[in-house]
Amino acid sequence: MLVGRFQSVIKTDYHQFHIDPVQSDNIPDGVYPEFTLAVFGGQPIRVEVGIRVGPVNLVLEMYDSAPQYVDAEWEDTVEGDLFYDNPGGVVVWHFYSGGFDQAIPETAGQTLTPPGKHRYRVRIYARERDIEYDGPLAGDPIEDYLIQMWPTTEPESARAIKKPLRPIGHGRCQLFTRPAGHREEPPDMIVKRHHTVLDADYQPVHDRSWTSTGFGTRALSRLPLAIFAEDTISVKVGIKGGPVNVTLEVHDGPAEYDASEWEDTAEGDLVHDTEHGVSFQSFWDDVPENPSVRGFTPPGKRRYRVRIFARGKAIHHDGHLVDSDPVEDYLIQMWPTTELRQP
Repeated sequence: MLVGRFQSVIKTDYHQFHIDPVQSDNIPDGVYPEFTLAVFGGQPIRVEVGIRVGPVNLVLEMYDSAPQYVDAEWEDTVEGDLFYDNPGGVVVWHFYSGGFDQAIPETAGQTLTPPGKHRYRVRIYARERDIEYDGPLAGDPIEDYLIQMWPTTEPESARAIKKPLRPIGHGRCQLFTRPAGHREEPPDMIVKRHHTVLDADYQPVHDRSWTSTGFGTRALSRLPLAIFAEDTISVKVGIKGGPVNVTLEVHDGPAEYDASEWEDTAEGDLVHDTEHGVSFQSFWDDVPENPSVRGFTPPGKRRYRVRIFARGKAIHHDGHLVDSDPVEDYLIQMWPTTELRQP
């Protein structure tokens, strides 16, 4: 039964707002269920919106037991657990300019749930996340969210219930064309995908965590396609300068290997212990302030296995590609791991 309903316009920044008993945007160390719509970090939940900064519409409903799933009119739905042992209850927070302000309930000091040790199931619905993706929004909200919460005692795995028909995040990026015969992964295998065009020069495109500033004197594993150096991976492209197509995927487990449409493949580990997770940068990015793709993984201490596929490197090898569409394609797959393996 519905026991409470709230409606508000939420201020967001860096593509997010938060559900948490405390004012924090940190996800604790560990490997957590991560979807394009939300990261379930145990106590905190980070809801990932389409716009980079601006307002979104939110309706939040509190139930005394699991409500009926609402499919109509929504494009994306995920659900997972929120559990806490805290002297304060759960609050929805505005997140803007790097700071917090209580959004729901509106009165400071009031909370949605009681203090103490509790577990809730949280279902999140969203629509219109791709209309102004990555853009600032100064006008009325165009994205809608519905959050349903109810108490539970048994832990249950997070899951994606409904996924959008097209990838979220392509609004201002050139779409990567999937190879002929491409086969979708099983549901819930790919938890995040991003398609973009990166500018390369001197032949590197980097995949690195935020604190990395260079290879320095660290031990390197040099392969024809990439250099693996602990918290930095440098992908070696064919052209000397110009754009390349890149698709980035985060999987919840080892991705199935299929190189039938690719010409070169390399694989190695990436380790980071950083505030903002892994970012992808082109040669011209001003790192760490402005990478091409920011915070693609959760922050904290983590190890990922990274597999890189490439094709088209020989078409314009060592040449400059100016005012032309990319001719090289790259697919980067990542998944969390705890085992140290050689490239």
